[in-house]
Amino acid sequence: MKKGLYITYFYLPILVPRSIIGYKHLENSKLEFDVYTKKVTNRRQDSKLKHQKSVKIYRDDLSDSLVDKIKWIFLAKKFFINHQDEYDFVMTSFMPIYSLIPGLLIKKSFNIPWVSYYSDPPGLNINHQVSLAKRFFNYLERKFAKISYDKADLLFFTNQEQLDFCLGDNKIWRAKAKVLPHSYEAKFYSKQTKVQHQKLTCAHFGRLYGKRNINNLIEAISQIAIQDKTILNKIEIKLYGGVDDEQMALIKKLDLEKVFIIKDFVDYKISLQEMTSSDLLLLVDVDQPNNIFYPSKLADYFGSKRPIFGIVGAGKSTVKRLLKETNQIIVDNDSIAIKQAILQLINNSKSKSNNKASQYDSRKISQLMDKNIIKLLEQNE
Repeated sequence: MKKGLYITYFYLPILVPRSIIGYKHLENSKLEFDVYTKKVTNRRQDSKLKHQKSVKIYRDDLSDSLVDKIKWIFLAKKFFINHQDEYDFVMTSFMPIYSLIPGLLIKKSFNIPWVSYYSDPPGLNINHQVSLAKRFFNYLERKFAKISYDKADLLFFTNQEQLDFCLGDNKIWRAKAKVLPHSYEAKFYSKQTKVQHQKLTCAHFGRLYGKRNINNLIEAISQIAIQDKTILNKIEIKLYGGVDDEQMALIKKLDLEKVFIIKDFVDYKISLQEMTSSDLLLLVDVDQPNNIFYPSKLADYFGSKRPIFGIVGAGKSTVKRLLKETNQIIVDNDSIAIKQAILQLINNSKSKSNNKASQYDSRKISQLMDKNIIKLLEQNE
């Protein structure tokens, strides 16, 4: 069996999307993997989320200072040097940039097959204004990403729009690039059953802030409540992870705290249970031209088989395409349009579960990953 070293700055039990994405890829792969990562203590963790297959995880206990981040990069390379005879390839997870650079160094020194995975478009930040320092860091991300497009042997992107944006018309880069979509872990949903509610129960997972906000949804509920106060007893929107101060102030101003229920973050498996027990799942796409971001949360939504209420902008977006392909509810980010859609849902609360997203089952996605990596290794024999 072929074996790879997966290098990533974040990994389990850290609860950030990139560590969960990596878990899904490796858990369902038929290839053998070791993981080299970093011990991180200042982020949410879930010790119950573990591999069922044999995956060895190696960590360095360093701080989050810039000096230690740079040190971690070279420790990752050193780890490979000490174990290089064990591995047939190296795989890196982009974001943050520290995960990518060890792949560059190892490829340059040892010319081992290098697989580079990009969970997000390098150097882009669509959700809020960024500082001058962050802009410079984004520039470095784009710079190193372009070097990786040259040097890596296999490039994985989460969607076609991201691939097109990052690689442009470069035929050499595109020849070694593949789409590896986000996925859901089917086994975590298998024992879940639908719960019957007295009111329409909608849930959103992840903090809402900046450009990704529900201001128009709040306004829509308020407009309905002005016409019919009983609306406050017919719908409940649970926000796991909360909202920023601006949205919270608007909820309080319009006296809608009975509808919008603020919840703390929950562990990953619990969030999947909450998804499955909801009538409806809320997704808010940032309203900007040609939005190529594909939140991994959407794949988890697919796995729940619950209808998705997608609030989208006017421009083209990857999220809008995926929602359309899987036959979800798509609503313009406009209070009048949202109001009409909410009223229709309340009057016809028997929203059908959606089963048109089975292609995003993590077993199928890992199979696709394996197929492309094995093909690469065969070409290098």
